[in-house]
Amino acid sequence: MAARMLNRYRRSHEFLVHDKQKQLDILRNQKNSQDFLRQMPRRFKAGDLYSPHDMSPVEMAKWKKRSSRNGDVVDALGIRPLDMYKNFSLVQDFTNSSGQIIHSRSTSLRPVNQRKIAKMIRRVQGMGIYPSIHDHPEMIRYDFFPHPRDA
Repeated sequence: MAARMLNRYRRSHEFLVHDKQKQLDILRNQKNSQDFLRQMPRRFKAGDLYSPHDMSPVEMAKWKKRSSRNGDVVDALGIRPLDMYKNFSLVQDFTNSSGQIIHSRSTSLRPVNQRKIAKMIRRVQGMGIYPSIHDHPEMIRYDFFPHPRDA
């Protein structure tokens, strides 16, 4: 009786181990296929015609999806951009060297916060606090006159 129970237990255990191994293999294969699909941004459908040139990295780069934003700096810091108009380093982070507002693709801000930042920059430039044609003198001073501690 005990021998039969032991044999039954061994058989069920072997079945469970084999079943678990099967599931692990299926998961591993799914992960591999997902990794390959992630590397190949263009999805070909049945009946699509393509040339070997379509598989080149240059052509594949054209089909890559843009990555989503990593995070909105304004939300992460919890600041109100319209109140930060006297912070020249913040203004400089969102303008290029000629005073133009940087596009939201580069700033990775949400549209709401991009509009607030743009409004802040336009106000600051309109008030004449921040120049609209070059960086603020306080921001570029150390490029021309090294800090006394650095010399």
